[in-house]
Amino acid sequence: MTEPLAEPLDPMATIGLIVGVLWIFGWAILILIFWYVRGVWRDRRLKMLHEERMKALEKGIPLAEFPELYNPSEGWLTRQFSSEVNPRWPLGVGTLLISTGLGLCLSFYLSGDEYLREIWSFGLIGVFVGFGFFLHYLITHRPGPSPEPSAAARVTPLLGVRWGFHPVASLFARASGFS
Repeated sequence: MTEPLAEPLDPMATIGLIVGVLWIFGWAILILIFWYVRGVWRDRRLKMLHEERMKALEKGIPLAEFPELYNPSEGWLTRQFSSEVNPRWPLGVGTLLISTGLGLCLSFYLSGDEYLREIWSFGLIGVFVGFGFFLHYLITHRPGPSPEPSAAARVTPLLGVRWGFHPVASLFARASGFS
């Protein structure tokens, strides 16, 4: 009698693998669905506005321009979903990765599980990738006057105060480029 080539898979390991794959691809699919629905909603809204404007023009009613629809640099809606990239984005991402990596290292090391204590250094991946983002910023940053953000950009949405009056928000704002 011949021996099997491999051991049979543990049912719990198989379920864990399936859940992991569904978790990863499920979030990706959810993001794609959200992106698609937002585009459909925007297209319908623009079509409805176009039809209303055409009917008004047929009747001879003059209409004002909609700057938030036609000029992407103006208007609340386009500011919320702006495609402008903050030049200091690596600082915010680096801060997030370093914090996450240090948290993982600390939680793994302080846990009671022996296996987690052995792999505490897994969190160092985030720490070093975060330092890589800081290094990227230092290499690609062009010194010079930074543009002053608008007053709306300096208002904390949750606190309703300017960045300078809240110490934690001020630190985050400096790291992400709002100050």
